[in-house]
Formats: sequence, structure tokens, C-alpha cells
Amino acid sequence: MRGALPELGGAWDLYRFTGVDAAQMQRLIFTGPYPWWTQPDIRASFFRPLSSALIHFDVNVLGDHVPLWHLHSIAWYLALLALVAAFYRRVLPTPLAAAVGLLFFAVDDAHWMPVGWLANRNSLVSAVPALGGLLLHLRWREDGFKPGAWLAPLAYAVGLSGGESALGLLGFVVVYELSGVPDGPLTRRLRALVPLGLVFVGWAVLYRLLGYGARASAIYIDPLTEPLVYLAAAPGRLAALLGSATLNVGSDLWIVMSRGRALLVGAGVLGTVLYALVLRRARPLFSEPQWRRLRWLLCSALLAVLPVLSTFPADRLLLMPSLGFAGVWASVLIALWREKGGLARFARGLLVWTQGLAPLPVWVLGPYFLAFGARYVEQGVNHTTVSDEALAGDVFLVTAPDPTVGMYASLERQLEGHPAPRSWHTTSFAPYDHRLTRVSEDAIEVAVVNGRMLDTVMEQLFRATRFPLNEGFEVTVRGLVFTVLEASEGQPTRVRVRFTLPVSQLTLLQWKGGRLARFELPPVGSTVLLVHEESPLDALRRAVDF
Repeated sequence: MRGALPELGGAWDLYRFTGVDAAQMQRLIFTGPYPWWTQPDIRASFFRPLSSALIHFDVNVLGDHVPLWHLHSIAWYLALLALVAAFYRRVLPTPLAAAVGLLFFAVDDAHWMPVGWLANRNSLVSAVPALGGLLLHLRWREDGFKPGAWLAPLAYAVGLSGGESALGLLGFVVVYELSGVPDGPLTRRLRALVPLGLVFVGWAVLYRLLGYGARASAIYIDPLTEPLVYLAAAPGRLAALLGSATLNVGSDLWIVMSRGRALLVGAGVLGTVLYALVLRRARPLFSEPQWRRLRWLLCSALLAVLPVLSTFPADRLLLMPSLGFAGVWASVLIALWREKGGLARFARGLLVWTQGLAPLPVWVLGPYFLAFGARYVEQGVNHTTVSDEALAGDVFLVTAPDPTVGMYASLERQLEGHPAPRSWHTTSFAPYDHRLTRVSEDAIEVAVVNGRMLDTVMEQLFRATRFPLNEGFEVTVRGLVFTVLEASEGQPTRVRVRFTLPVSQLTLLQWKGGRLARFELPPVGSTVLLVHEESPLDALRRAVDF
């Protein structure tokens, strides 16, 4: 590796994105790059020791060969597909349905990011052992394979050490037993859930004791500590994800939409209604035992969506639910293949298009756009005329074009081997023009033009709008004091920045021409307009929102 970043939680705790305690979080705000409006007690930390260990494997064993890291992720996906194939052969009505189900699952565009984005490999790492645990549970309950009684909970525990995604597959076991798929009295089925329950409780207690979870962020919501906030956000997020699972309308657009989110919600409602009609048409074509298993898969898939509603909608969150959805859609397609009538023909076309064909382009376009955005930041922060010496001091980026630059610019430079800044602060990430006024030798005021701060999801990563920033709010960081002068519904529109270090000791920057550039303060009493330069996120927002 050309450079390394300081670890928040330690070598085996790489998914802790906030400080381990209040003191460390305060330091991250004081020196940056966490922005000045960050809620001091924010928490976004996730228990993923196995996934952390595999990142160390990439770095220390595979070395600085990124293509090998991606092959590592692909190997996990191939292992997952092998387990999915075994699962579908066991639970779906026919071998042909199992084959088509595997195809639907393999090409599902919700999977390209866990496979292609190294930071999201944890979803695969948690899914593989968890699905292995589900298969072991089925062998124990249906084939009398007694070692499965203890091997299955062990596999679930391994899956949970990879990431929270394993929770989605645990729901498959719960629904399996409670819905009466296996034979036997209810008491026996409840006893079969005891080992799984012990694993879950042990994991949950450990999760809390070690300080993992989420708080104060609009992106991550902890349903246990903030249940009302979760319930308020859940319906819209659920509808957007169901729109992706049914009509293949990408829920990833949620992050760049505001008014347009209604379209994603509408797509989810429409897709749910259409698929309900298709399922009703196909129901008489299955025997009761077959339908019981399909109903189990469908209910489990819906249950698996609930844990991921704790964050904003994104197709990659559907990895676990897609195990149930793909199997049901494939079984329905095969059952309706020779059926006559307009609804049957419509259903076949809908399923073939949304589940088999429409996902394919995303496997190409998704990585392209992700790489394009990464290059935008990389080139803009590393190919600058500002010297390394200046950027190793106290850096003040007056405004950033978007959060990726405002938050990650200093981190990207460190990864490329440049020295770490003494401090890194930004006034605003808001995607609007800003008006800067020099009010004194040691102070400026920055006003958002025709907008306000904290309007976008990524700005709210650090502070949800339910923690308002009203007039008079003030915070002191290294070299600067930020004071909110005007706000609209708790979101700042004008901020004063007072310099507590001599201006000559600060490296003042702006984003100009797609890169970091020096910024010269205007004379006292003068005002300049900082024109917002369109970023890739802005271009996408302009294309899809209204």
C-alpha cells in the first residue's frame, strides 16, 4: 500500500467509522476531516471482525495487487452461487425452476456492488456461512443429519462475524419453523430455534457491550435505540427496495433524489401490486407442499428486508432478500410458461424482463459510474498545484463541491502517500453557490445561495436533521470557530467563520476547475461569489430528480 489511514477501532475493527469513545470523536471533529456540524455523540460502528481480517489478508498476503483483491471477492460470490444452487435444488418445485432461480440470482444487479466494491465484500462474507448454516439446518430437520443441530448455529455465528447481513438469513430459519414447513408439533419446532436464538442473543449482547451500533446519523438508524425514527423512515425505504426487487427500478437513486423519491415509492407500490396479481394467477399451479415452501421463501425475503431499512435504500442491501425473491420468481415463471391468457403472457414478459434481462447492463454501468466518481476525487485532490508542505498544515477548504471531496480529499491524499494534514476543515458541502463576505481581518461569513446546508443525504451522514443547528450554535475546531448566523428549520443558511490562527498559517483552498486550488480572501468588506461546480453526484441528481 502506498499509504495508510489511522484506524478508528484497531486492526481487526475496520468497520468502525466513528470514534471508540467521546474523546476520540471530539478529536476527529477538532482536527477533521469530520465536519464541524458533526453530532458529537454520533455512532456508526459495525461488528465485522471476519471481514476486517480478510482485508488484512488482502493487504498482507496478496500485497499491493488490487486485481487479486477483486478475484478474492469474486471467489466469495462463486461460493455463494454454489450454495444457492444446492439450496434451490432442495426447496424449489422442479430442477428447471432451480436452474432458472440460480440464473435470476446470479445476474441480479443488486449483487454487483458486493462483488465489485471491496468495501462491501462483507455482505458476501456474512452470506456464505449463513447460507451454509441454513442448508445444515434443513438437512438436520428434513434428513435427520444430527450434526446439523450444532453445525448450523456455528455457521450462523461465523456469518454474523462477517457482518450484519447474516441477520437476513436467520429470518429464513425462523419463518421456516414458525410457518410449519417441517413436520412436527409447534413445541418441537420452537425447540429447534433455541440454538439459533442463543447465537443471536449472544451476538446482540456482545454488539452492545463493545459499543457497536448507530446514532444521530440520517443514514444509519438503530431500530432498537431509535424505534420511532426507524418506523418513520421504514415505509418509504421499504417501498423503494420493493420497487427494485420487482420492477428493477434502482433504489440507489434515493441518495440523489429529493422530490423524485415519490417515483421510487410509487414504483414499489406498483411492483408489489403487479407481482401479487402474478402470484395469485400462479397459485393453482402448485401443490400445497410446493406452495408452502414458496410462501416460506417469499415471507422470509420480505422479513430479510426489515434489517436493511436501518439505512437509506440501495440495491446492494437486497443480497439476502434476493435469495427468496429469485427462487419464487423463477418458480412462478416456469409454472406459467405454457399457460394461456393475457395475464399469463404479461407475467412471463414481466418476469423475463425485470429478473433476467434488465439487470445485465447495470453490471457494466454500475462499476463504471463508481470508478468515474472515484477518479473525480482522486484526480482533483492529487493533481493540484498546491504543495505537499502547504497541504500538511492546517487546511481550510472554504466550500466543497460535494461530501466526497469535503470528507475524503485528505484521506485520499494520505492513501496516495502524501503527508497527513495537521487539520482539515470545510465550511459547507451543500451543492449550491455560496456568497463569501470578509467581515473583518479574522472573520468571514459564508451564505448558501438559494439553498441550505444538510439538504443532501451525505451531509446528513454526520448529523440527522432531527438534531437542529439553529442560530447561535457555535463550535470551535483547530484554527477556526464556526457560528450559525441564520438557519431554516434547523439547517444553516449563513455561517460565520472566525480564524483563531493567523490567516498566514492557514492553507486556504477552493475547488476550482475540478481540483483543489489556492483561495485568496477578499479585502475586508468585500464579497465574492463561489460558483458551485457540478460534480458527478450533481450530474446524476440533475438527470433523475425533478
